[in-house]
Amino acid sequence: LTLAAPLPAGLTHPEQVLDFVDGYAHAIEIVQSHFPDWKARLPDFCADNACHARLVVGPVRPVETGARSALLEALAACRVRLCRNGRTMLEGCGANALGHPLLALAHLADVVTAQSGMPLVAGELISTGTLTDALPVAAGEVWSTRFSGLDVQDLEVAFVE
Repeated sequence: LTLAAPLPAGLTHPEQVLDFVDGYAHAIEIVQSHFPDWKARLPDFCADNACHARLVVGPVRPVETGARSALLEALAACRVRLCRNGRTMLEGCGANALGHPLLALAHLADVVTAQSGMPLVAGELISTGTLTDALPVAAGEVWSTRFSGLDVQDLEVAFVE
């Protein structure tokens, strides 16, 4: 999601949050860990930046004034298939992001504001959370997504040796 204006803390409904959003896109986050078997405590991952490797972002679609109601519903109800070499590995939905991606954004705004005293600001691109679990990847694999119910571009990532 991209922000049109600073996002205040304390918003509790997706409709409220959407007032501060001017675009949406599908993204794939590549996660990694140098901790053997991913065995570490959450604070260790955060302090070590041990999870985030890359973020692949598709084209940003604008939030259109006349389509707000449909977008509110689509963000929660959309479905995604995560595929490895064309085979579906997992399926997820928008509601997996704390019940609604816009509620996940509101939660992030609350945390950032509480910790820094500053709101999320206009122009920021915010990843609102995963719709599926993360799976291990290997060289030579091609991972892709297939969306339904939301106007976003499917993405494909090839892992080379």
